[in-house]
Amino acid sequence: MKNLFLKSTKIIVIVFSTLLIVKTADTILGLFLKKDTVLSSESDAIYKAPEFTFSVRTNSMGFRGPEPYIPKKEGVTRIAIIGDSFVYGWGVDYQDTWVYHLERKLNESYTGRKFEVINLGIPGASPYTYRETVAKYLPMLKPDYVFIALVEGNDFTQVVGDVDRSAKSASLDSQTIKSELFKVIHDNDAFLLTENFAKIQTLFPNLYKLTSSKVVHDVRKSFRHTVLDYVKLMGNEDVERFQNNISDESKNLYLYGNINPDLFIYALRMPDYFTKILTVDDTERRETMHNLYDLFDSIKQIGLENGSKIVLIDIPYGIFVDKKHCQTYQSLGFNYMENAWEADTPLEVILDIAKEAKIGVLVNLQEFRDKCTDDCFWQYDDHMTPKGNEILAENVATQFLSITSY
Repeated sequence: MKNLFLKSTKIIVIVFSTLLIVKTADTILGLFLKKDTVLSSESDAIYKAPEFTFSVRTNSMGFRGPEPYIPKKEGVTRIAIIGDSFVYGWGVDYQDTWVYHLERKLNESYTGRKFEVINLGIPGASPYTYRETVAKYLPMLKPDYVFIALVEGNDFTQVVGDVDRSAKSASLDSQTIKSELFKVIHDNDAFLLTENFAKIQTLFPNLYKLTSSKVVHDVRKSFRHTVLDYVKLMGNEDVERFQNNISDESKNLYLYGNINPDLFIYALRMPDYFTKILTVDDTERRETMHNLYDLFDSIKQIGLENGSKIVLIDIPYGIFVDKKHCQTYQSLGFNYMENAWEADTPLEVILDIAKEAKIGVLVNLQEFRDKCTDDCFWQYDDHMTPKGNEILAENVATQFLSITSY
């Protein structure tokens, strides 16, 4: 009996020692691997979020979509589309992105000509990133056209300035509330760990990335950890806004990692982020527009140097399309702007940029207002649903073909 006990104890020690060694190796490996929300070239992944699940495959350049031919094939009209996550296609499979649909629709319209549409969308990109992308990839790809996708309101505000991400002073009462928020986030982490304990990708996520051809990313974990970092920054005013300006349902969405965590810090520190384009004072508007004029003039010059024609694409945003999205974003802590869904300003800004830079523009706002109710954008994430992508592709294709000689 004593020998049996010793043998059992030795086996348990060996098993736990082995698990500890493997877990340590997995942790060290994680320091050298890219974060979950960033994919390297020629990678496969599945992203899971509360409102959607979608798969991603990147080409050798690290973008979604097929591998482009270099140099470009004869007889092919190449279009490169540059933008942020609205071009990337966050929230939908590639076959449901407007970039994919656009290529298909153009090729269906002309049997004697081949169109190739290249996705150069980067999640989190800004107009300054668009210029960097143009400078880096136009000399390599030599597209005939470059579509720059400008998201109404969002891209304008990014040029105005970013949100303050510094730590603020918190009183004892505020620190008590923050401690409660920490507990909610940590308790949710513990629940999910227990729920998924038997899954090897949960125990050893980094080793799993090396052995699996397609990695599953549950973005809730990374979202929660980002919100945790933002809670640490909260001062008295932030705590007050969190308590009074965010609905109970939305508080849970943030703390459980069920929504983009950057919305959290913007709701606390820059609640006019989405409506700023409607309320900015004349001086700040002139300065921002001047910066945008210079930015797109330099993009146009790079296009000319590479034989590429620049065209702006108007990307509608949910709050400027229907009232329900304005109400949703108010519940998330953002300022409510009456009749934002009827405002002309977001589109006028894009038209002004195109006029000043003397480049073409394809507009889509009215098309969305006519054809969408609350089904063209995800309710909380607010990227386009498959229906929104389809409508955008159809309208862009129709306008583009009407202004070209093909």
